[in-house]
Amino acid sequence: MSGIEKQTTGQNSLANPDCKPLQWNKTGYSSFNQFYPYYLGEHSLPITRRLHNVGTTISLATHARFWLSFLPALFPNAKQLERLNLSFPRWKLFAAGIFSGYFFAWVSHFFIEKNRPATFKAPVYSLMGDMKLWWEVVTFQRAF
Repeated sequence: MSGIEKQTTGQNSLANPDCKPLQWNKTGYSSFNQFYPYYLGEHSLPITRRLHNVGTTISLATHARFWLSFLPALFPNAKQLERLNLSFPRWKLFAAGIFSGYFFAWVSHFFIEKNRPATFKAPVYSLMGDMKLWWEVVTFQRAF
């Protein structure tokens, strides 16, 4: 087990707590726990992490609203749910949720951090990293 992995195995320890930039592992990552310290290093500036969290929060709220718009069709007799109907196509709300998440993240990478988003190297792990970082911030495990 590498030193980086050891940081993530403790109950209260955080992976890469200082968000220090790390080199990309040329052989790839066999687990998310191996990837996450690298992901955090790609967000070494506090403003980058903050913009990611703003975008992720907007994206999650937008997608929650998207899913709520299905309730009136599922419960047609519940008249109080009619206000959840949308006056525009649902796909636009779903697309707006995706756009908002990536917009804030990519602005922070390209113009502030001046690096390429990890999305281009490991899209699934990158999304998982974004969700974990967001969760650590909103649950006060990691400084905002």
